[in-house]
Amino acid sequence: MSIPPSITEQQDSVPLYSLYGEENAGEDSPFIHIESIAARSQLYAWEIDSHTHRGLLQSVIILAGGGNIQLDDMIMQATPPCAIVIPPATIHAFTFEPGTHGYVLTISEPMVLDASSRQGLVLFDALFVQPRSIDLSAHASTANSLEALLVYLV
Repeated sequence: MSIPPSITEQQDSVPLYSLYGEENAGEDSPFIHIESIAARSQLYAWEIDSHTHRGLLQSVIILAGGGNIQLDDMIMQATPPCAIVIPPATIHAFTFEPGTHGYVLTISEPMVLDASSRQGLVLFDALFVQPRSIDLSAHASTANSLEALLVYLV
């Protein structure tokens, strides 16, 4: 994964997708999508190049495997179990270890904010203000419950 020297220089040239590899559409309408990491990553030899999404929040839950993650100017190692939080317009890229197990949850901002209440804004603020990695290793039961929920939803 090659990381450009400056996010500001990259902003204009980075691809804007709805889901990786798909033309941008529908970010203003309520939208939820869940898929396994393998479903899309295998198509691209486990490497997802730099891209961004307008109006879409993403969380990448990595349960086994791992890889390198770019979030704007930050580069980090994803060590499972963890959840990567990706706010809208964050430039991001992944190089997953082949066979990485986990899920990508994509939610449009209207789905989160559609609660049209302070509660919706609190949820948005708490989860998606800045890109980050959340280590779930100290919370095995939470990671297991999250996996069970995602398996059920997929």
